Amino acid sequence: MKLDPNVGISFEGDLGHPTDRMGLKFFAQYFIIDGVTNYSLPGRDTISITDASRRNYLVGRVEPFVKLGELTTLKLGLSGGFFQADIPGFDEQPVGRIAVDGTVMVENFTAWAEYTHQFGNQLETSPFAGTDPDVPWQKADWMMVGGEYTYQRFTVRYNFNLGSYMPIEYKETRHVPGIAVALDERLFVLLELAVAQRHNGDETTLLDLSLNLTIHGKV
Repeated sequence: MKLDPNVGISFEGDLGHPTDRMGLKFFAQYFIIDGVTNYSLPGRDTISITDASRRNYLVGRVEPFVKLGELTTLKLGLSGGFFQADIPGFDEQPVGRIAVDGTVMVENFTAWAEYTHQFGNQLETSPFAGTDPDVPWQKADWMMVGGEYTYQRFTVRYNFNLGSYMPIEYKETRHVPGIAVALDERLFVLLELAVAQRHNGDETTLLDLSLNLTIHGKV
């Protein structure tokens, strides 16, 4: 769970300087109502549902880091959140999330891994084709692992994502390799291939196969 640029109260800070051998970043945020600046795929989060919202959204994160020599940096992130899913036609549903993530940076190489577990369903119905919409999931797990290597202007990267939903026994996976080219210090382009699949019991179906171009600039 990352720092959220939304409308609410935020308390953020650093213990130690980025040049120190050890340090800690942290934040805590509270939103009476969420969704002003957030987005989700249709039917995948509360804010994508008409007239629905996440209320009393509380989220916090700590991220300690340690430098091992001149080239290696290790980061560990621990975060948690809680909100009430307010959906028309349903009672408010309490939803909790806990997450852990780690990053290893060695000179031009970076690797990362994240795991998130959710208690409660922020939708009340299942959005997945082939599952019973009247049987919402009661818990969900998300995982991401990936890495990237930079050589001069070029960066090659790869991400793998897994979403697992119980008790409906439904999973989704995504393989996303990509390459980025820095045109200058303020502008780069990223080309990614996204291969997404759904796994419903013994059946595996292709959800998406797309080539995506991102242009990222800094002012």
